[in-house]
Amino acid sequence: MQTINPGAYLTGFNDRIADTTFRWLDDSVHFNRTEDVKARFAEILADQYDPQDVIDKMVEIIGAEHGSYRNVWPRRRRSSSSRSRKPPGAGRSDPALQKETPVSTDARPSVFERLDLPDTGLTRDTYEYVAGGTPLFVFHHSVRSYVFARAHARNQGLRAGTDYDDELLFASCLLHDIGLSDEGNGDQRFEVDGADTAVAFLRGRGVEERRIAITWDAIALRRGTEVALTQAGIGTDILGLRRESLPAGLADRVHTLLPRQDLAYALSDAIVAQARAKPHKAPPMTFPGGLMRHHLPYGAHPTWYDLLAAAGWGDQPVGVAARRRAETPQQVGTLFTEYLEAGDVEGLVSLYEPNAHFVPTPGNHLAGTEAIRKALQQLVDQGARLTLELRDVRQVDDLALVSNTATLTGVGPEPLVSATTEILRRQPDGGWAHVIDDPFFSAPRGD
Repeated sequence: MQTINPGAYLTGFNDRIADTTFRWLDDSVHFNRTEDVKARFAEILADQYDPQDVIDKMVEIIGAEHGSYRNVWPRRRRSSSSRSRKPPGAGRSDPALQKETPVSTDARPSVFERLDLPDTGLTRDTYEYVAGGTPLFVFHHSVRSYVFARAHARNQGLRAGTDYDDELLFASCLLHDIGLSDEGNGDQRFEVDGADTAVAFLRGRGVEERRIAITWDAIALRRGTEVALTQAGIGTDILGLRRESLPAGLADRVHTLLPRQDLAYALSDAIVAQARAKPHKAPPMTFPGGLMRHHLPYGAHPTWYDLLAAAGWGDQPVGVAARRRAETPQQVGTLFTEYLEAGDVEGLVSLYEPNAHFVPTPGNHLAGTEAIRKALQQLVDQGARLTLELRDVRQVDDLALVSNTATLTGVGPEPLVSATTEILRRQPDGGWAHVIDDPFFSAPRGD
């Protein structure tokens, strides 16, 4: 399929637009004054070309076996820039502006002019391809990524055409999320599907294989000069990385033209939606896989440590191979009593997260490994002994609430009996450890 836009020619199309507009314009209702609109239309209609030129071109395109999807004619319209009295596309709609606001009868500069985007046949084709094939938030994000990437390049003293290929940078930024389009939704990770889709698009427009390879790397592998700039622009638009180095006012101006529409979360949701429909697109240890873990029941998507445990080599966490780990929340209490009786302070410490909260005696609240180690060392030095009787346990995914009836001896003249309140969390190695250990939390406040 090939298209050609004859809007610059005297075909009657523009005249009909004007006539229709004048029929419904009402100065008592509408903001735009009729006389102003008529004056602008008069300027546009006076600058139309002989239609025979575009008719000849259409005959040429129809008879050709190969060609571009989008054809801008006359050629001087494609290469025109801000030097031209009438901007490219005047009287026609820009995809970003068309989506941004309702069409106005006033001629408006295109986003290409307003953001000074590189204006070539390839960049125009890429711009319209992404605008027509992706959700609006992806399209806006892709254009913003280029604008921010170019700003980072200038901040580093890099010159377009000398230090990097500006047209290729634009194409890489615009196409980097094309894997989220219907056309780009294949059976690989979305970034690889996107890279392959971008290759097909560029190859269909006669782009050199060397330049195509750079774009593929930018999207899938993310390496190289243009690639580094592409990733810098993307990182700025999603995570705000290096936003402080952008020129003053640039971000506000770009966001006015290309609203964010909650990009970061919308983009994440789009990736998850693809992965739900095609789970193989989100394998473990990939970015899509990491997102999926937050949207599936606990354990449904393996973590790195799950993969290690299933490797079959018997590897154990370094430094704790000789010490058992609590395989269940209930076993934490069992190991605590064993380590206390054995005087194994480091074993006791291993049952607490680094920033855990521990209450060894009523009113004595401790936090952090060093403070907990000192308290446990004191219990060992006193010859303390502990017996535990499980009262109840509640587990949700990798969190557990445990309560024991605890009897602590050796720290005073009488045994200290309490109902413990313990919050435990499953650790990366699969064992369980305390986040909060307060034997006296449920005690009446008068005690």
